[in-house]
Order: sequence, then C-alpha cells, then structure tokens
Amino acid sequence: MSSSIDLSKAIHARWAAVAALETGAIPSSRVHTGQTFDPTLPFAVIERNSGNPITQHNDGAAVDSVGVRFQVFHANHDAGATVIHEIKGAFNPSEFAPDNRNRQIYMEQSNPFELPESDGARLFVIDFTCKIHLPAGV
Repeated sequence: MSSSIDLSKAIHARWAAVAALETGAIPSSRVHTGQTFDPTLPFAVIERNSGNPITQHNDGAAVDSVGVRFQVFHANHDAGATVIHEIKGAFNPSEFAPDNRNRQIYMEQSNPFELPESDGARLFVIDFTCKIHLPAGV
C-alpha cells in the first residue's frame, strides 16, 4: 500500500491558499518542488528528506510518516525570518485534507536553522514530520 498522495502538491496548494505566504511572503509560483527552477531571490524549495514505512492497522487504515524540508533563500535576513515565521503559522502544527478521499496530513515542526550563502543571501531551513492518515480502503 502506498499513500498515493503527492505530498509536494498538497503542501504547495496549502501554501497558495495561505494569504500571508502567497501575497505577503513568497508567492507559490516561487516555491519549487523539483530540481530545475529559476534561482532568482527570493524563492523556496520543498523537498522530502526522509520517510518511514507505512504502519498498517487492523481495521485496514494506515499511517505514513514522511520528513519534509522547507528551504527559503532570501537576500534580506528579516524578510527571510518572516517567511519562516509564516510557514510555522501555516503548517505547525496543522492538519489538513489534501483531497476529498478522507485522508489527513498532520504536520509538526522540528529543527529550524539558518545559514549564510556564499553570494550573501541567507538560507533558512525548517523541517517537518508529516503523518499521513489513510482510512481503510483508500
């Protein structure tokens, strides 16, 4: 059994739906989930960075645990820190349905940090653990 949820698409859609991120921080058009993109600042990258096997329950339901990393690249330290603050507000902790099939994603933050980049920009990183709840038969 696979969760068959495109987690990147679900998170990207949630980003677009949160006004503080979409209009006030970095628009979803500048949030990337693939390897190829325009690196013009500011931008964000969302990537899956770990995963645990799906846990099956007796009733047929399952839970998938996935690590997701948000990376925000910004030339302005304060603006980058604000984006991370807005990500925390939108995703930590949060529970949302990625589609209409009774599946739920629960996200919880861990391990935020920041690093200087060689070009003078700042890299802000925040990791999340995502628990994807899959009802029986989904």
